[in-house]
Amino acid sequence: MNRKHGLLNFILLGLLATFTAAAIAMDASLLEMSEQLDGIEKQDFQAAIERATSCTRLRNFPCAESELAKAAKSANGGRDKKMLLASQAGLKNEKQQLANEIREAEEERQAQARRDEKEEQDRQARIRRDEQEAQAAEERQASHEANASVYASLQQSNSDIGALLAPITDLNNKFIAETAERERRASAERDRARAERNEHEAERRRDAERDRAAAQRTAQAQDRNEANTRNQREADAAKAQQARERQQDQARQQEQERQQSLVRQQEQVRQKAEAAAAKQAEQQAEKLAAEQYLRAMQNGIRLGVKNCYGQYEVGGNRPDIKPEVVSCIDVHYRARCEGSAVNYDGVHKNFTGFGAGCFGDTATISPKPACPANQVHVEVVAVRGCGG
Repeated sequence: MNRKHGLLNFILLGLLATFTAAAIAMDASLLEMSEQLDGIEKQDFQAAIERATSCTRLRNFPCAESELAKAAKSANGGRDKKMLLASQAGLKNEKQQLANEIREAEEERQAQARRDEKEEQDRQARIRRDEQEAQAAEERQASHEANASVYASLQQSNSDIGALLAPITDLNNKFIAETAERERRASAERDRARAERNEHEAERRRDAERDRAAAQRTAQAQDRNEANTRNQREADAAKAQQARERQQDQARQQEQERQQSLVRQQEQVRQKAEAAAAKQAEQQAEKLAAEQYLRAMQNGIRLGVKNCYGQYEVGGNRPDIKPEVVSCIDVHYRARCEGSAVNYDGVHKNFTGFGAGCFGDTATISPKPACPANQVHVEVVAVRGCGG
């Protein structure tokens, strides 16, 4: 019995070692190939992303788009796709920023051109008004001098008849006084108009000064905006660098976790392989033991036939084999009369071998052989587990 247990243990250990070695070799080879492919793809992707970022910063947009297309081909996993989307968004924002700067510069150029054109129109209008006022003043002065000459001539010619011409003189004096009043009023109006023009000119100069100050403030604001934009770009670049570093740290952490997961998976596969191999070895050992047990039973069982109240019954004894690997057996037998070629095959189910008499463990031969019971020869054909 000890030799049988030793044989079973030897078979079990041999099968277990074979399955375990095969499983470990296969997992190690697959792991090495997977790590090599992942490393190559990750290097290509990271290099393309860095070149695309550099091209975007230099506003070399065709270069950045080409590198992002390369990165898209080697992106692998959710983390790579997030990095790719972030780089594409950065390229889009930089394009929009350049377009905004070009548009703002063009709007400022057009506004300055409109201001210059309006100043030139105002200057031409002032020149025309000044020329018209000067011409009107000259005409008024000539009319006044002509009137004064006429009146002086009349007074000189008519000095002798002054009394007669007194009413005319009064009218003339009145006309002269009215003319002088009109001239005074005209002079006052010219002074008022001149003061108004001066005020308008001063207001224009103040407007021009305000425009220049506004333009200077706009230029300063633009300089501040450009400085803020540069600072923002630098801050964004620093944030992007920090984000890349965080992503690299996360990538390293994820890689470590992936390696640990692979190790755990490999250990689980090894354990499962060992368990499967052990189970299969155990099953094969049990099957081999059962086959050996059944063969030993087939070789050791002896059957005979008795006539029990007109029926032929098959019974016999079984060897005492320990341990009982198969607890229940069916004995397949073949019976025939001596000198006859007719066989009577049957199965003695759940054979225990307790007694061969009519009241023991027997099975009826059906149909009944055509010879006396003591002339019926019976042999064991096979021994199987019950129901097998």
